[in-house]
Amino acid sequence: MVRLLLLLLLAFAGCPAPQPPGRPPRALHFCLREGEGHNCLLRDARATAHLHARSGARARILVAFPAENSGLALWAEAPGRARVQLTLEEPVESFERDGLRGVRFRLSSSTSLR
Repeated sequence: MVRLLLLLLLAFAGCPAPQPPGRPPRALHFCLREGEGHNCLLRDARATAHLHARSGARARILVAFPAENSGLALWAEAPGRARVQLTLEEPVESFERDGLRGVRFRLSSSTSLR
């Protein structure tokens, strides 16, 4: 029971304080590479997004917009089932055009994809 409480306290210790109504959220942006995955998280006044690029024989890129409960996913493979290294190039940034919001990013690959 004590371990569970400590775990919950640690989990909520890093959560930002709620923002007052009418105030834009504090900007947050970071990228982290762990094993075959490359993750970037972005939050600012225009968008909140999680980008995930997965390297390997079955490479994929996922872009999730949790606040809008939407996202997209693309799967790719290299000719001959070669291993593919995907990298999200920084900066990952939000943008707004014609009333639509999204994220802009560049994805690099170690080989051609289909």
